Amino acid sequence: MLSQFYWILRKSNLVPDSTPKLDKSKVLLFEDVEVSDVAALATIKWTKTLQHRNKPFKVPVLAINRSRLCCISALRSHMKRNRVKKGHPMFSFRDRHNNLRPLTYSMYNGFIKKSVVRIGLKKSGFSTHSLRRAGATWALECGVESDLIQLLGTWSSDCYKRYLDWSLSKRVEGVTRMADGIKAGKRK
Repeated sequence: MLSQFYWILRKSNLVPDSTPKLDKSKVLLFEDVEVSDVAALATIKWTKTLQHRNKPFKVPVLAINRSRLCCISALRSHMKRNRVKKGHPMFSFRDRHNNLRPLTYSMYNGFIKKSVVRIGLKKSGFSTHSLRRAGATWALECGVESDLIQLLGTWSSDCYKRYLDWSLSKRVEGVTRMADGIKAGKRK
């Protein structure tokens, strides 16, 4: 979940719809993710908007030391626990027979819904897409320029702006600037 949030990825980059529909040219494989002590770099080979490019898109994430929200720690823990191997989807798991299986969309979406219920929210308002939307919104809240959010999320148009949830404090900031402009007598 942290990977999708920080990398602002579509679910199709992380998990297949089903095991029979697994297309290794589209999902992140073990070898597509480089993890160090300070960062991870994912090589995205395909997205809805990068289908015919020869050059893959690289997206980094930094370590957040001593934080439960550290993507690097989560990736390392996942790789160690599941012993993911080259040629397999990065987000694979060991089943009860110790076989390596890809995490599918329905499994991932179900996990997200169970997780939000556990913290007291209604599952109907959440899906895998919620993490992409939340990542873009968090980037906005942190002052990341909208062009960079668009690039990180591999959106080819301005449609990503519909996903951004502007906080009340950002809205207050907007109307405060407008009021300050009137007070200062600014005109164009």
